[in-house]
Amino acid sequence: MGNKSLAQLFGRSPIQPLQEHMKSVVLCVQQLPDFFVAVFAGDWQQAAVVYEQIRQFENRADAQKKEIRLHMPRSFFMPIPRNDLLVMVTLQDEIANIAQDIAGLMLGREMSFPASMAEKITEYLGGAVTVVAETRVIIDELDE
Repeated sequence: MGNKSLAQLFGRSPIQPLQEHMKSVVLCVQQLPDFFVAVFAGDWQQAAVVYEQIRQFENRADAQKKEIRLHMPRSFFMPIPRNDLLVMVTLQDEIANIAQDIAGLMLGREMSFPASMAEKITEYLGGAVTVVAETRVIIDELDE
């Protein structure tokens, strides 16, 4: 049977790194309302400051994604199939990428909206941020 012990078959749980990655994703997305406040005010300097925060959180999420992929256990007995976990981290990371893309495009083009749209955009954005935050709650419960 070889020298492998039963404990070696189980490997370290990948859930906690996935949860940490989602925290970074949420932090990235939570910057968008401040970014839009600056955009609606026409304050492109403040928008650039907030964009930099978004970029930093997105970069942290990218680094975490890379670490997760590099250290994902290949053992047979993980609580969730390895491929499913890799898909989850990719989808989580895509959320942060989209947040950075939105802010980057808007900042780069100094894209603004008519004042009449500000309330609806803010409402829509608030809903999106809430969905991402609720997703984190779900991810945080995976290890339970």
